[in-house]
Amino acid sequence: MSIIYKTGDRISDCTLLDCAGYGGFGEVWRAKNDDGKTVALKIITNIKDGNREFNSILKLQKCEHDSLIKIDNIGITTDEYRFLYYFMPLADNIGTREKE
Repeated sequence: MSIIYKTGDRISDCTLLDCAGYGGFGEVWRAKNDDGKTVALKIITNIKDGNREFNSILKLQKCEHDSLIKIDNIGITTDEYRFLYYFMPLADNIGTREKE
């Protein structure tokens, strides 16, 4: 699997800063929103049933537990790919190679 997006691309109100990782289900990026907050952005590029996956993540967004990372925003990219994405707080040590 290759990385589809690149640094500087925009998804929703965020600009992609650097790719933290990618795998069979998609890409995870460090991104900065228009308010200046740095977030983690998960782009799910490998889904067979996008509506089902979207609805599942909407349900997970409502869950609250100390062991779960809060999902801040969910959407579908507006580019030709139409991938599912969601934002979450940036985990420790993600993208620390680039100074802010």
